[in-house]
This record gives sequence, C-alpha cells and structure tokens, in this order.
Amino acid sequence: MKIEDSQIFGFIKDYLNEISIKDVKKGEYLEKVGEESGNIYYILEGTIKIENVSRTGLKIFVDEVSEDEFTGHISKVRGTKTCLHCDLVVRKSGRVICIPKRLMDKLLKNDNFANFFYDKTSLRIYYMYKKFLLERLFTWDEIVAYHILENSKDGKFKYKSMYDVCERLNISRKGLYNVINRLVYEGCLEKPSNKSEFVIKDFERLMELASEVSRFYQAER
Repeated sequence: MKIEDSQIFGFIKDYLNEISIKDVKKGEYLEKVGEESGNIYYILEGTIKIENVSRTGLKIFVDEVSEDEFTGHISKVRGTKTCLHCDLVVRKSGRVICIPKRLMDKLLKNDNFANFFYDKTSLRIYYMYKKFLLERLFTWDEIVAYHILENSKDGKFKYKSMYDVCERLNISRKGLYNVINRLVYEGCLEKPSNKSEFVIKDFERLMELASEVSRFYQAER
C-alpha cells in the first residue's frame, strides 16, 4: 500500500518530514521489551505479532495487527500508570510508518485524529477481550472446531504448524493434540500422511460443535 492510500495519510500529510517509513522483514523485532523507542507504528503492509514474555521465558500471544492498524506501546500514549510490556515481532514482511512520540503528542491535539486513533486501538482491545472471554465460556473442542471451520477451504484445513495453531488459540500442544485426536477418532477429520492439513469428513458435527462460538463472534458490540 502506498502511504497516500492509507487511512492515516490525511492526518500526517503536513508532517511527512517528521516521520520515517521502515521496511520490516519476517522474524525480526520491531520493538523489544527494554528497548522501546517510544515510536508508534502504523502498518502499511505486512503483519506484526504482539507477544508478552514472562521472566521464565514463557511466550504468550497477545494480538496480531496488519495494514491500516496501529501498533507500539499504546498504553504509554494513553497515559496509563502501568504499561503492558510486549515484544513486537514481524510475522509477515512489509512496511511501517514510524511516528515519533513528539509528533504523536502533536497529532493527538487534533480531535479528529484522536478519535481515529482511539477508535482503532479500542477496537483491538475489544477483540482481545472477546478472545479472553472465549477461553472461559467454551470448551476447547468448541473453540478448535470453530477455528478449523473458519480457516478451511475446499474441505481442507491447512496449517502452517501445530505450534502456530497453539499460539493463535493460546492452547497447549497436549491440549490441541487431545482435541484433534478426538475429532479424528469421531470421524470428523482425516489426516493425510506427510501433509500439514486435515480433510474435513463431517461438516455437520463440526458445525454443531462450533455453533455457540460462532454466535459469540457474530454478536454485535
């Protein structure tokens, strides 16, 4: 996406000499905990993964944002006393606009920009909250069934890796394999050998399992 085609362009067109555009590559860190630049980033292309890392090294998937979305340490912009310190990892290569804090402070004095910024970031928080509720309202069988149906095409659920599925759903590998094995045993799925995919054999059963999760996601705010 060209910067001129982005939703933010109308707000920053008079400040182009104060921003920079950075090419980011898959796997690299945009920001690391303890090395925060204070920048806010607006994604033109690509995908950024936000993850929290505990002192013991446990990584927790927080969110994933793509083009025409903000990322960075949003809590600092909002002026909260405590901040959520996370690593920002490039999941898909692309380009981001780097907005320094001094310019961000200036832009937020514009009510239209402030509404634009807070609307976008509040919506991300809303989605994160729904995901938090999801894990407490439904069983893993229901959640995994919904994920499979939502990410299947032509009767096949293809996945990058089981680790990736675990990360996106915030489920342990043991928990995921237990669910998958049950679905295979019940005849809902079939696993071709040496392929990162499952063939859906019983759509009706999966849809039945996923029905309440589907209603939850489709509910109005």
